[in-house]
Amino acid sequence: MSMQPMQRWKVFSFAGATAVAMAAAAVPSHSQQPMKPAAPLRLADLDTTVSACVDFYQYASGGWLKSNPIPNQFSTWGPFQELREKNFLVIKDILENAAKAAPTTSDPDTKKLGTFYASCMDSAAAETAGAKPIEDILAGIAKISNRADLNREIAHLHQLGMSPVFSFGTEQDPKNSTVVIVTANQGGLGLPNRDYYTKTDANSEKIRTA
Repeated sequence: MSMQPMQRWKVFSFAGATAVAMAAAAVPSHSQQPMKPAAPLRLADLDTTVSACVDFYQYASGGWLKSNPIPNQFSTWGPFQELREKNFLVIKDILENAAKAAPTTSDPDTKKLGTFYASCMDSAAAETAGAKPIEDILAGIAKISNRADLNREIAHLHQLGMSPVFSFGTEQDPKNSTVVIVTANQGGLGLPNRDYYTKTDANSEKIRTA
């Protein structure tokens, strides 16, 4: 039996989408109609012209692939990507309704959510403000001159919700899946990898300076 390799899926991150969805769960969306449950199995998605014992992937997905070409704005496409995009539209609708209601609503959750979203989407105000909202943070970083200063600034940035140098989180214990443990991870680098910090050629020096 031969099977064609399944398309690789490109994962898109949507910062804060999960948190927003949870926070917005209680916010009514008046423009959304109740969603109908999808059919558990659509026979039209099959390609019954192919034997399942010869090419199961084509048999199971051929009908769907034929009727669902990859949209121009995507590099890959599949049912899960379609579900993700539809979910984004639902979240967008919730956020936009909250933003409209924020100035007059008495509901604190709707007000917080709507105000936060509206401020994030105000690109004109963001361009006008520039780096001013984080000037105090940048000034604190600029004052670092020794290890003690560095330690204090790392602690301060963690208090602000950032993760310089390292980050804490929780995950399933790799050795015991019934236990959730605290984990500490490196916080990442500003540049792609170690070599950007150690190379001494002119271009690397220029990148570090910038």
